[in-house]
Amino acid sequence: MSSTKEKLLAVFGYLIPIFFPVPLLTIVAIQVYYMLFRGESIFLDKHQRENVNFQISCQLYVLVAFVLYFILFKVAPLLPDIAVAFNILFGIATFGFIVFFSLFWLVTMIVAIIRAALGKPFRFPLTIRFVK
Repeated sequence: MSSTKEKLLAVFGYLIPIFFPVPLLTIVAIQVYYMLFRGESIFLDKHQRENVNFQISCQLYVLVAFVLYFILFKVAPLLPDIAVAFNILFGIATFGFIVFFSLFWLVTMIVAIIRAALGKPFRFPLTIRFVK
């Protein structure tokens, strides 16, 4: 069973991206936090690795969505009129994806905080495991 200190440190690690939601700097802040407390306990290490991996994965997914969005908006004026209508629909879909993904991110972070506070392990869905 994990101690109260371990649980609190894990919860604070999950709160960093919620209260410091700056792209790329969030990853740096979480990585620094992970490096500071690495080796304290297996419980804390697992939670922080999951947090780092999830934040990197989320930011990659949003970056890919923005890149596709802007590529299609730059290509649309070169295409026929039907492509412009498709481009508008794709823009709306991209905006919807970003809103949905933001809500998904927030809900999974809250679930992770609750699981850490209870002393239970948590694995984020849709996460690429960069840090092992």
